Amino acid sequence: MAPSWACREWKSCASFDEIVAFAEIARFLDTPVKRYSSGMYVRLAFAVAAHLEPEILIVDEVLAVGDAEFQKKCMGKMKDVAGAGRPCCLSVTTWLP
Repeated sequence: MAPSWACREWKSCASFDEIVAFAEIARFLDTPVKRYSSGMYVRLAFAVAAHLEPEILIVDEVLAVGDAEFQKKCMGKMKDVAGAGRPCCLSVTTWLP
């Protein structure tokens, strides 16, 4: 569990509202992350990674767990990252026996 100061810092993060809106998790903010489904967890992880202006964005399996609308949002965000001149690597894999 994160210390209380980390939670305060996170909620004061300038991108917090954008991240929550992008991940569409506003109604679950009071729910501990350990209770999130794998899809919700990946939505949140991608939103955080994409909104904190990384130098490089590496994506794996994000598009496999989200619904079609979320997949479109992710692709749009990846285009924004690439359009800003930052590298973006997309690698969606599927296990095949």
